[in-house]
Amino acid sequence: MKKLLNSLFFKQLVFSVAVVAAILLFMFISFYLHCSERLLTGALSDRARTVFGLCGDSLANALQAHDDIALLIQVERMMKLEDVSSVYILDSSGKVLIHDKTGEWGKTYIDDVSLKAAAAKKLISQRTRAGFLFSGPLTSSATLCMVFSSQKIDESVSSMNKKALVTGSIITIAAVLAFSWFIYFLVYPRFKTLRGGLASLALGGTGRLPESGEAGEFSELRALVNSVLEKNCPAAVDALPGTAWCNRQLIDAILETHSGGLLVIDENNKVLSLNGKAAEIIGAKKEDAAGKHVLDVVKLPALLELIKKASVTPGLVSEGNAAGGTVRVLAVAGTGEVISGIVLLFR
Repeated sequence: MKKLLNSLFFKQLVFSVAVVAAILLFMFISFYLHCSERLLTGALSDRARTVFGLCGDSLANALQAHDDIALLIQVERMMKLEDVSSVYILDSSGKVLIHDKTGEWGKTYIDDVSLKAAAAKKLISQRTRAGFLFSGPLTSSATLCMVFSSQKIDESVSSMNKKALVTGSIITIAAVLAFSWFIYFLVYPRFKTLRGGLASLALGGTGRLPESGEAGEFSELRALVNSVLEKNCPAAVDALPGTAWCNRQLIDAILETHSGGLLVIDENNKVLSLNGKAAEIIGAKKEDAAGKHVLDVVKLPALLELIKKASVTPGLVSEGNAAGGTVRVLAVAGTGEVISGIVLLFR
């Protein structure tokens, strides 16, 4: 697991997943909030159309009759509606004919929003500092204006922002965990097997990969690698020694060496055995090392270089300094000069 976390493959994978998740989250939040705000303003527009439909005729009749009392009654009724903050009527020049605030009567609004409302021939909506201004013609020379407060919409949008962020975060975390699980349990083991076989080949082993398992791209890749090895190294494939023969040769080699820390590796670069002193020197646990690939047990570059050097010439002892002392490495040759194992002696 630690090796996976430190690998360039994993870092690139995490970066790619993070970027994709961030983009998807941004798109989700932007689309969700945009649609939600449009729905809220759309609902507000529908309310304004309903009010205009119910009160428009009464206001128009009162205007034509110059009945200010009837106009004030209608304005007061409209002011009691939820979220309505202001109601007034403008003539075609922007002059206030009637307003819910008596101090505004007779004033002329020359701002762009008011002039646009007075000139419009249909119900329109405009966003202002005070909220949403809905305006529509009552007569050919009078326009009804209603201002709806945007406070409730702003509060709703803020609430939706929080919900969208929480929902998007949960979706992103779930997606990242699912993707990580897929990579770690389904993809990474295949790459690890391939890497182990190629590393074995680089150290002088056969490099053959196990072809058992379910069919798929990885099994085809393993078969392809083995096919390349068979074509380019036929002698090595044909002369693979049996396990019993390998163990016997390794035992003979160990008996000829001096006592000390011993590490024994088979022809596939997997650890057969090691004693306590060797385990202490290379920083491994004796009970956990057996059966593992040498690259998973030995982490010292200098020691790996000695192993690789010794595997080039079977029977020749390579000596060097590693792990704070002198190390002697012997590659045992089997039939046809194929390496059947490697012995390491630590002093």
